[in-house]
Amino acid sequence: MELEIDIDVSASSSNSSSAHVSGLGDLNMPYFFQLAISKLHMLIDAVTESYNKYFFGDVGREIYDFFWGDFADWYIEASKARIYHSGDDSVALVAQTVLLYVFEKILKLLHPFMPFVTEELWQALPNRREALIISSWPQTSLPRSTHLVKRFENLQALTRAVRNARAEYSVEPAKRITVSIVGSEEVIQYISEEKEVLALLSKLDLDNIHFADSPPEDAKQSVHLIASEGLEAYLPLADMVDISAKVQRLTKRLSKMQTEYEGLKACLNSPKDVSTDGLFFSNKLHILLCLLMPAIAYKPLTIYNMCSLQFIEKAPKDVVRGVQEKAE
Repeated sequence: MELEIDIDVSASSSNSSSAHVSGLGDLNMPYFFQLAISKLHMLIDAVTESYNKYFFGDVGREIYDFFWGDFADWYIEASKARIYHSGDDSVALVAQTVLLYVFEKILKLLHPFMPFVTEELWQALPNRREALIISSWPQTSLPRSTHLVKRFENLQALTRAVRNARAEYSVEPAKRITVSIVGSEEVIQYISEEKEVLALLSKLDLDNIHFADSPPEDAKQSVHLIASEGLEAYLPLADMVDISAKVQRLTKRLSKMQTEYEGLKACLNSPKDVSTDGLFFSNKLHILLCLLMPAIAYKPLTIYNMCSLQFIEKAPKDVVRGVQEKAE
């Protein structure tokens, strides 16, 4: 059952003091708006109960998690698709009203913790008719739709999986990529309804987001992501990686490593010893000591500097003894 809530869209105009959600009604809101309000109402109940039990630590954590992890990171970002790209002023106005409604309630919940900051933010909102300190506490047991939370978690998981894949393959931030999303009919239905939000948050090509109930034909040439149970995605490698540039970088790196390997091999085969203040070390010992240095921040130091007498004196005796045994 979808959450239906009456929203006074005039609340964002200059003639009103606050956004208003009155209860169950005739307006069937988009998924993300229903979700934001549902989770807010659940938060109000949890915070009110924690306040009544004097669990102030729980109050702070619950408000922080919602405000930072949900409201700022997801709802505001998701609303941009409707505010700036919907082409419909009424849709943008509903999005703004929902954000204002949620923000007002968050300020009220935070006010006992941060009275001066929240009061200042409250007064900065349009047409405040009363101070936050004397405003009414948010009502509890307001309408919510709990099944939307699971949908939101799936969308979050899919977005994070795509973001992680982009980072792993070093995809340019501005590049839009293609995706094939595979899932059950129910999952595909609600994910497809939010494909504009998914494209915005995951930097996907909106015209090349495909939905199916089975893997695509090019699945073997794609990055396979498992977002959650019953929800998978395939990102074509051709979109993710510039093959020629990748080959060039790896070839250059291989050449550098080969040069370093040949240099170390030549040192190991050399019979000469190196003297440092009367203390003799074989080249094998120098190299083995250098292999111990990754624990120290990498710097382009010479083998001589890395294996100086000062380092030997400061190194644990059992480490030096072990290295000397390996060098013999």
